[in-house]
Amino acid sequence: MTSEDEPFDEGLQAERTLLAWRRTCLALVMASALCIRYLLEVFHGWAAVLGAAGLLAALAGWLTATVRYRRAHHGLIHESRLLTGGTLVTVTAAAAVVLSAAGAILVVVHWSPW
Repeated sequence: MTSEDEPFDEGLQAERTLLAWRRTCLALVMASALCIRYLLEVFHGWAAVLGAAGLLAALAGWLTATVRYRRAHHGLIHESRLLTGGTLVTVTAAAAVVLSAAGAILVVVHWSPW
């Protein structure tokens, strides 16, 4: 194993952070799939659009988390400093806000309690 492949610290903080972001992306994939599966009959095409947007946001989050991990790992190994930005948090927060707003709009528009 080369020094490039070895973790920076014994606690594997960067690796644990990557795994946490990947779990978040997988949860977003599952929520989007459930949205498509169960809301398609009620909201028709809008549920598919909302689900597809969630899947794209999950893919973007997964790729951004991987790039962030590689940048952090490289910076810690070679420059002894953390080289990360706020892109991942911004992408994930924006996806959550947009999908939540779209879901709320769909529920309000198509809700008929009586």
